[in-house]
Amino acid sequence: KYYSYYGTAPILVFYYPYFFLTGKVPSLLHAMEFFSIMSILAVSLLLREILLKFVRRINYLLLCLGLPALCFTTLIYATQAQISFYVMPYLSEILFAALFMFLSLRALRAGCLPARVLLIFAGIAYALSVASRPIAALFILPMLPFFIRVLKNREETLKDSLIKMLCFAIPTAVGAVLIMRYNYLRFGSPLQFGIIYQLTISDASKMKFTIYDIIPAIYHMFLQLPYINARFPFAH
Repeated sequence: KYYSYYGTAPILVFYYPYFFLTGKVPSLLHAMEFFSIMSILAVSLLLREILLKFVRRINYLLLCLGLPALCFTTLIYATQAQISFYVMPYLSEILFAALFMFLSLRALRAGCLPARVLLIFAGIAYALSVASRPIAALFILPMLPFFIRVLKNREETLKDSLIKMLCFAIPTAVGAVLIMRYNYLRFGSPLQFGIIYQLTISDASKMKFTIYDIIPAIYHMFLQLPYINARFPFAH
């Protein structure tokens, strides 16, 4: 009776536990509130970890100003203007992608055993981010230099470094297999997330990429001025 838009992560981590504990299906509002609050915490932890990694002296006034700014740029606040099942997977993606990057960076400055545990949970978070929206798989790209650094760490043996990478790779691989198995059983293809079956204004199955769309896309995303009106979030 309930259609999972894009991925199953919101159902697995919130809807099922809520139902088992209360015997009721949670409202969409409660689900979005949960993922919004957890996303704010996750991106805040990620920003703190980035500052600890790259900034010697942290300006706490800028940190306090940067935290709400980061939440604005990730559209966590803007999503509250629309209670929709289209939006909930996006919030779930932000939550688990931020947790994945935070746990991965935190593992770099942890001891050997704690780092392995952190990387296990980082792999789980990465799989759940892809299970929210498949485009979240791209979040692995900015983290590749840090994983390469783990392998080249001269303070550890190659065996310890490989074990760390396996701690991340194994839960990630298990998550990938489960996601592809679900896609195959439901949509007939391991790589089909159901997007082409949307009943929306535009037919996603007919959407094609052309090289001529790159320049208008860059203008729209980075150069076009926003439209301002009295409706939240005011700048559109």
